[in-house]
Amino acid sequence: MPTPRRRCWGILLTLAALAGCDNVSWGGADIQIVPPPPPQREVAPAPAELPGFGLPSGPVLFHLVRQGTRALVVPVAEVRGDSLLALRPPAGVDRAAYRTRFRATVFPVGSRLVVYRRGARVGTVQVQDSAAPTPCGLPTAVGALTVVAAAANEPEFLAFREGLEPPIRGLFAAPPITPTLRTYAPIVAERLVLQHGLPRPRSWQAAQRDLQAIDLRPGGHPEMAATFLVGDRLAPGPADPDGYSVFFLADYDPARGYVPIYAEVTDDRRQPKRVLRLVDGLDWDGRPGLELLLQVFTRRSAGYAALSQRRGRWQRIWEDPGCSGPAVALPSVATPSSAPPAPRR
Repeated sequence: MPTPRRRCWGILLTLAALAGCDNVSWGGADIQIVPPPPPQREVAPAPAELPGFGLPSGPVLFHLVRQGTRALVVPVAEVRGDSLLALRPPAGVDRAAYRTRFRATVFPVGSRLVVYRRGARVGTVQVQDSAAPTPCGLPTAVGALTVVAAAANEPEFLAFREGLEPPIRGLFAAPPITPTLRTYAPIVAERLVLQHGLPRPRSWQAAQRDLQAIDLRPGGHPEMAATFLVGDRLAPGPADPDGYSVFFLADYDPARGYVPIYAEVTDDRRQPKRVLRLVDGLDWDGRPGLELLLQVFTRRSAGYAALSQRRGRWQRIWEDPGCSGPAVALPSVATPSSAPPAPRR
């Protein structure tokens, strides 16, 4: 009869043999030795997963404004499919905590953004420092800007976080503002002004506050985007009661010259202030052609809007009017502080 000590050794040897096998047949039964799972650790959720925090779950479109060799980085909207979603701190969430979490999640210090101009990739910006928040409570930042030589004089850009950028191909080639564009811009504006029963300004040159050339389709003459103002400025604030604003996109027709393909005319006598200016264009949703980002200025706020060609017609597809407060992203070349509002005739 085995002693208790020998019985214990036999049990230990049997267990050791079993542990060395993945599957053991024993008395007609298959026994699988499965190691125990590792002890569970408590994992903190990603910031975007925190309930009620309202952080974007998709790519964020940024507006960049050049500041010498650096750029101001302003989040504009979340890209969701073929639409944009406004960015806001949810009700009941502390704004300072939201900004901290947003910055750490979306564009932390040290992160890199891919920079675009006129639909082409032109460089990168590396986030360095935080900057003043927007009136809507969104964080902004300043980063080191590096762009190709051809874009060295461009005043502003669009950007996405590296790794979340749209698959854009092609080289940057900004169309110039030709004498033809300069000639036709006030002609198109005058037609729109007269169609809306508004008086001509004393000087079309003074009324023209922004003129940009952009290629909406390859080949031929470039399209143009222009803003004309009478008694108003490209900034939040009151407008002259008898002032007005004109914004248009125009395409070249060989028989008629430049004709508007999208236009908004605001008569300040009858409508609240609304001033539009083109920021840039980029295919950010994967649909054929560029989407256009605009800045929108009202009496109390500065926001953004987007245009896209749908069913053969240019139309506004999204707008975020912004929040009361000063605009944080204004390229100086588009809003010369020395230029007074154009007088009325």
